[in-house]
Amino acid sequence: MSTNDYVLGHSAKEIERLKFQAALLRPYTHRMLIAAGLCQGMRVLDIGCGTGAVSLLASELTGPRGQVIAIDRSESAIEAAVDSARSEGVSNVHFKVSALNDFADDERFDMVVGRYVLVHQPDAVEFLKKAALFVRPGGSMAFHEIDLTGFIPSSPTIELWDAAFHELLIRFQKACPEAAVTRNMVHAFVSAGFPVPDMFCEVTIGGANIPFQEWMIRTLQSLSDGAERTRLADGRVIEFEAAILDLARAIEERHAQVQGPYQVCAWAHLPDRQDVRAPIL
Repeated sequence: MSTNDYVLGHSAKEIERLKFQAALLRPYTHRMLIAAGLCQGMRVLDIGCGTGAVSLLASELTGPRGQVIAIDRSESAIEAAVDSARSEGVSNVHFKVSALNDFADDERFDMVVGRYVLVHQPDAVEFLKKAALFVRPGGSMAFHEIDLTGFIPSSPTIELWDAAFHELLIRFQKACPEAAVTRNMVHAFVSAGFPVPDMFCEVTIGGANIPFQEWMIRTLQSLSDGAERTRLADGRVIEFEAAILDLARAIEERHAQVQGPYQVCAWAHLPDRQDVRAPIL
C-alpha cells in the first residue's frame, strides 16, 4: 500500500498554516477523543501527526502515566512537532519520521488516532486495515476527517467567499483520491475489522467572529504552491493577502453568515477478545 504525497506540501508557510488550523480544529478533535474513551494511562498511536497538535492533545488526556507515539513522513513536520512539545514541556510524546507502512512497534496500542489523514490516502479502507493491526483487543480507533463534498454558500452572498470556497473544493477533489471519505466511514471501519463506528458531524457557523476566511485563503494558497496569487475557476485572479482582508471586511459590513467545512469524527472499539493479527512489516 502506497500513500499519496501530501498535496499541501510542508513549506514554512504550510507549517504555520497547520498550526493555525490546529487551533480551529482542537474542539472537534477533543470531543471525539473524549467520546472514544481516551483517558489517563493509555498508550496512543497518532498517524500522520503533522505538527503534533493531536499528539499533544492526546498527551494531555493520557497524562504522565500514558504514552503517545506520533509518526509522519515529513521530517520538517516532525521537527515542528518536536519543537512544540519541547516548548510546552511535554515528555510523554515521542515523534518519529515514518510512513505507516514502515512503522513497527513491540506493543499494540490502546487507541490509534488520526486527523485529516484518510482524505490523502489512495485507499482509505486499506489504510485503516493497516492501522487496525496496531490496535490491541479491546482497543479503539478514532479518525477526524474533513468533508470535501459539499459547497456551503454565504448568506447574504459574498461572491469572493463563494468563489474561493468552490475553488478550494475543486482543487481538493482533484488532488485527494479519498475526498469523499466522510461519506463512507462506516464502510471503511467495518472493512478494517471494526464494528460500525459511533460518529458525529459538526460545523462552526458565524460571521465576523469566526476566522474561517483566513483558514480558507491560507489553505488555497498552500494548494497553489505558496504563490502570492491564483486564478479561480470563474476567471478572477486573487491576491491572497488582500483576499483575507477583503473577505473579513465584506463579512463584517454585510453582516454575512458563513461557515467552515463539516467536520466528521468516527470511532469504534474492538471486542475485548479477538484474534488480531500482528502487523505485516
